[in-house]
Amino acid sequence: FSEETSSLLRSLLFSNQDDSETISALREMNLLFLWSSSGLLAGRILDGIQAILRKACDTDKKADSWFLVVLVCFLPLGLRKVGVTRVLLVRVFRYLNNHTKLFPRKLISIEILCLSGLIILLVSPYQVFQKGFLLGFGISLAFSLFGKVFERIENKKARRIASFGLVQAIVLPLAMNETGRLHLLTPVFSVLTA
Repeated sequence: FSEETSSLLRSLLFSNQDDSETISALREMNLLFLWSSSGLLAGRILDGIQAILRKACDTDKKADSWFLVVLVCFLPLGLRKVGVTRVLLVRVFRYLNNHTKLFPRKLISIEILCLSGLIILLVSPYQVFQKGFLLGFGISLAFSLFGKVFERIENKKARRIASFGLVQAIVLPLAMNETGRLHLLTPVFSVLTA
């Protein structure tokens, strides 16, 4: 990667901060905080890896097994960021829920999310004070609670607008607290996460 791209990736994935123009612009619009802290970027990367594995393997079960290997390999890298840890744990528990008899019954998404949160808090209780914990679990919890409501909206555009509004209701207060200001284009640029 070029120096600027490497700097951006280090900032997003590992919270290494420098003063390049791109990093400064993302920080000013609160997007660095959003993408880095919440685990959204890690989730998108893992979605891409899972899609590639599904196309490369002849069965979904084989693809899911390889995806579990990928998750386990990524886990040590994600321990520095609570958002990435959340994404990895949720994916591991989904795999265990769907492919093993570890749980006495199939768990619903909110139970998997809560189980992941409890494990993070058992390992490090002070994570609850991290903005990444609040942002990542806040967005995930909101979609777990309101997902059925959004499914009832027949118009796809209206569903995306409602989803975007829910994300912004969680993100904007935390982002303003992070930088002490609100950039007017932040909601426009963060539409990529909705």
